[in-house]
Parts: sequence; structure tokens; C-alpha cells
Amino acid sequence: FPLPHSVTRTKTVETLEIADADLPLSQILYKLKIAGKASDDWQSVIHGIRPITSELWQNFNLHKKHQFLRHLMSFWSIHRHRITLDNNTQIMAMIESGKLQIVKGRLQKLEEKNSQILATLTNQKTVTADLVLNAMGFDFSGSNSDLLQNILQEKIISHHPTKLGFEVSENHPNFYLAGGLLTGQLLEITAVPELRILAHQIALKISAL
Repeated sequence: FPLPHSVTRTKTVETLEIADADLPLSQILYKLKIAGKASDDWQSVIHGIRPITSELWQNFNLHKKHQFLRHLMSFWSIHRHRITLDNNTQIMAMIESGKLQIVKGRLQKLEEKNSQILATLTNQKTVTADLVLNAMGFDFSGSNSDLLQNILQEKIISHHPTKLGFEVSENHPNFYLAGGLLTGQLLEITAVPELRILAHQIALKISAL
């Protein structure tokens, strides 16, 4: 579950450097854990790694990227993408009162039954609901976007090897992607600091044409 932000902005602790991208993921994680335990607030370690997150990611080979996505993405997300204290307080209160239940499992199928929706999970658990909301994030397949389907068919872009987002064909150097569409390439590219840098880079390229 997403962890809450600190009450105040903590200091920045620089733990990793770009050369650490060559280390096994287990060693990278170990260095972060040790730094977190040694710090007054583990969030300072997250602040320290954020400026180089994309560069570290780009220095991972494809095998290591797949390892990260399979084994560490959830661990990374709850520490990096935190929620506000107010939201966390409300959610914890809803869990304690029984208004909110979190059930672990992968969705196997949905079916309508007696005017309700029955969700069956792969662990054989079932959940009955009046409404189902898909909050899994952007559909990187592009199947729900006519625009993405068109430019995929025209081979202007292609799916990134990680299946998270897309990459532009070498034959279309003046076509640019931004934001979550570049998740597979940059990993950290949905918050303002990273978007600001990307927008500046694109603007420089366009102005140089």
C-alpha cells in the first residue's frame, strides 16, 4: 500500500551513483535499505535517488529491467509514489471501520450475477460488487486509442521492449513522445521536475530545426 509523505520535507541523502547500475538489483536494494536505516527518515534516501532514477534505469540492460518490474516495481512504487498524510489517515480509518477491504489477488474473470458483478481471483477468492472500476493505470497496449493504433500501424512508434510505453522509430526523428508514454524508456517521467526537463529538451530540438 502507498506509504504516506513525511510531515515536513526531509533532507536529501545521496546513496547511489550512476555506476551502481552495473550492480545486481539485490545489492542496489541492500544499499538503499542500509542508507534508510542509517537515516533519520528513509524518505531522504528516496529524495537522493530521484534525480538519477531515469539515468540509472537507462543503464540497466533489458534483463535487469524485466527483473525490476517483476520483483521490485511494487516495492519501489509504494516508497516513491507516496500519498498525503490526510489521505492516508482517511484510508486507514476506512480499513479499521471495515468500510474498505483490500483483497490480494489477480483478477481472473468478471461476470454478472443477480444484478451484481462477481469478480473471481486467481487464488479462488471471489468479490461481489455493484461497481467495478479499473484503476490499473494507462493501457500501454494502445488498443483503446485510435491515435496510438494509427501511428503504431504506420510504424512511427513501436512498443517499448518492457511493454511500458513506446519508442519512436529512427525514421521519424522529429516525432516526440512525452509523459507516461515514455515510462519504459525513462521510468520516472510523470512528475513535474522530469516533465520540465523533457519539455525543455524537446523545445531545444524543435527550435533547432
